[in-house]
Amino acid sequence: MIMDCKYTVPSRVSKECKDLIAQMLQRDPKQRASLEEIENHTWLQGVDPSPATKYNIPLVSYKNLSEEEHNSIIQRMVLGDIADRDTIVE
Repeated sequence: MIMDCKYTVPSRVSKECKDLIAQMLQRDPKQRASLEEIENHTWLQGVDPSPATKYNIPLVSYKNLSEEEHNSIIQRMVLGDIADRDTIVE
């Protein structure tokens, strides 16, 4: 449903958060918000970084995934035109 941009956001979610979600969930990768745009979005301003962000630790470690799950996620990211495999793995 998300790949077809057919999703609903609960009404309790703020307008700013809905805007950020809409910018990130664009079918055309060229239309999606960049990482810089996401970081600078109004909804994220004033939010203290989590300890994971502060210390550059991923929120989910690939070590908790099976090799098959890890490769599947990377393949989907490549197919979604997020980045090439080497960049994602790095």
